Amino acid sequence: NLFIFMIMTSYANNFSLRLFEVIFKKKDIKFSLIIKKYVKILGILAIILVISSIIETFIMPFFLKLFSFLIK
Repeated sequence: NLFIFMIMTSYANNFSLRLFEVIFKKKDIKFSLIIKKYVKILGILAIILVISSIIETFIMPFFLKLFSFLIK
């Protein structure tokens, strides 16, 4: 999950820098394309986080019980 949060942070920083360029440096860019790319990546990473959370919540306890005999 940490890796996914790092990817999300880097894309958010990139998006913020592009916004900064548009607002303060008055650069001309296709803003709709940037937002579509950002939302698509954010959605994919959010789905991966939900799947990862489900695995950690429901599947990992089963494996811990299954292999608990190795710890004893």
